[in-house]
Amino acid sequence: MMRVVSCRYVGGFGRAANVTPEAYAATTRDPVAEFSEPVRSHMNADHGDALRAMVKHYLDIDAESVDMRAIDRFGIDCKVKANGESQWARLEFSAPALDRKAVKERIVEMTKASAQTP
Repeated sequence: MMRVVSCRYVGGFGRAANVTPEAYAATTRDPVAEFSEPVRSHMNADHGDALRAMVKHYLDIDAESVDMRAIDRFGIDCKVKANGESQWARLEFSAPALDRKAVKERIVEMTKASAQTP
């Protein structure tokens, strides 16, 4: 029988950490993972203006383009192009989203707040 003695979590750009085997074994899949892709695809295809407005409102970045790359229960990871350069950006939800309805509510909330930013 194999025994895990150490783990390294690599969650993407700038998100890496050592994790104990016990902590890793106790994890569960993010509840948003199963529908992240269709939501992400829809937002990129139909709501580019809203994504740029969110990046401006929450991160004060005047983006030429925003590509939503991933959604989890805590927020959205985006690839943002501004001033001709690309960078990663994170839009945090106001509260964790544990189902598809909650993800939609958080995105609508962020879109409405961002629509008021000049």
